[in-house]
Amino acid sequence: LQSAMAAEGAAPFGYATLHTGAKMPLIGLGTWQSGPGEVEAAVFDAIEAGYRHIDGAAAYQNEKEVGAGIKRAIDAGLVTRSDLFVTSKVWPGPCGGGVDAVRDALTQTLSDLGDAVGYLDLYLIHWPFFLKHGCAMPPSEDDKLGYDAAAYAAVWAGLESEVAAGRVRHIGCSNVSNRKLATLLTTATVPPAVNQVESHPCLAQTKLIDFHAKKGVVVTAYSPLGSPGRPARLRGDDDPHPMGDERIVAIAEELGVSPAQVLIAWQMRRGVVVIPKSVTKSRIIENLASCAVVDRLTDAHMATIAELDQQFDESVEHRGRLVKRSLWPRATTSTAEVWEDDWEPPADDA
Repeated sequence: LQSAMAAEGAAPFGYATLHTGAKMPLIGLGTWQSGPGEVEAAVFDAIEAGYRHIDGAAAYQNEKEVGAGIKRAIDAGLVTRSDLFVTSKVWPGPCGGGVDAVRDALTQTLSDLGDAVGYLDLYLIHWPFFLKHGCAMPPSEDDKLGYDAAAYAAVWAGLESEVAAGRVRHIGCSNVSNRKLATLLTTATVPPAVNQVESHPCLAQTKLIDFHAKKGVVVTAYSPLGSPGRPARLRGDDDPHPMGDERIVAIAEELGVSPAQVLIAWQMRRGVVVIPKSVTKSRIIENLASCAVVDRLTDAHMATIAELDQQFDESVEHRGRLVKRSLWPRATTSTAEVWEDDWEPPADDA
């Protein structure tokens, strides 16, 4: 990991090195659930504070405001476009429409983000479970196409064409298991740079991170704080609450920082890119200051945090997940089939 100053007076942050040699900031601003009238200011405040990585998606329905926040920061002389790392994602619906629909989806995303952005540093397939193109949301069972390796490879070829066209610098996956990644790598001409998955101490994703590292794929963690602001429809009585765990709180008190900063720093110390979401300026700044906590986490702290992991505890129904099964597979698809946590690579692929 390479350390750099995000901005004068800001805490240093590290970079993950992608397969091209490009540098991806280890911390970025997440924009899921950042609503109208909030996200433009949040993006500007983040860049002003020192962030250089903005994570978005067409499905978040706020890319026009994300682009406006970036343009405002560029116009203010805070950054140039080349200083920034901008991510978006294509939704499973367009994926179900094939390569042409993916091209159209990217065109719409770039239009929404505006000329100040112009291209994407990273474009992800949001889910590996496709929906019928143009279907209503939430999708009916008939609209759910599920996972199909050949269809995924065909969409991937469409993303590769956008790299060749220069509209996208890197392409990647989201919510993809080790097994699905291994399958993709057998056909991909341009390898995935990143896989974005749910990860927090209750779902550490250690096997996934290790396998991806062997394949040269960087992992980004979403919901790194346990997604405390997620909507009620995504909550469950047995959900993990890593930020409130007494072990996390004790480490935070020992270091004189917040529990959120401990969770963010833990990911960065593991070399995992992390994208905490906030629209509150003080929290945006506080989250970035987690960079100064990374080197203060001791091996003993890391061992304590590792105790929270439930991913391979068969006595825990959902194994630490906030996203229990996902919204998009057919109802007949089991949790094990969706996430494939226990899959082991062949001996010659380990």
